[in-house]
Amino acid sequence: MTEHTVAQQAERLLLRTAMGVLCMSLVYSTEALGYLVDVQYQSLLHGTQTGLSILATLIVLPGFVRFARLRKAEGGQHCDADSYMGSVFQRACVVAFSVTFWVLVLHEPVFKSLTATLPVGFYLNSLLVISLGAFSASFFMTLWRDRQDDDALDLEG
Repeated sequence: MTEHTVAQQAERLLLRTAMGVLCMSLVYSTEALGYLVDVQYQSLLHGTQTGLSILATLIVLPGFVRFARLRKAEGGQHCDADSYMGSVFQRACVVAFSVTFWVLVLHEPVFKSLTATLPVGFYLNSLLVISLGAFSASFFMTLWRDRQDDDALDLEG
């Protein structure tokens, strides 16, 4: 196996991780929704959460196992953290942190009246949805935008 293969597998793992994060954002959104809907829908929400959690595992775990095996076969070869996919992943992390920070800062003045009516679990799950959703949205929007830019350059050239 070559270094190129290890790098490709690392990029695939980052893409799979972003997909898994999106699934987990949906898991936490169904958990938050559980605080707002009638008890009769709880089993449906729980089944949805279980299915999405299993899906996230099935998306991320095979890529992680392949990457770990490949790195072990290559003697723990170091992957380039400055790859394109790595930089997109890092930018998405920064966006998620920034969005989460601003939601926390603005939460008290904006939502002060609602805090007394909803349980803390709702807000924690909502914050996870916002953070993980911001990461996923940033990651996939950056990939899409960059691909559109590449397509435009191909048409011009």
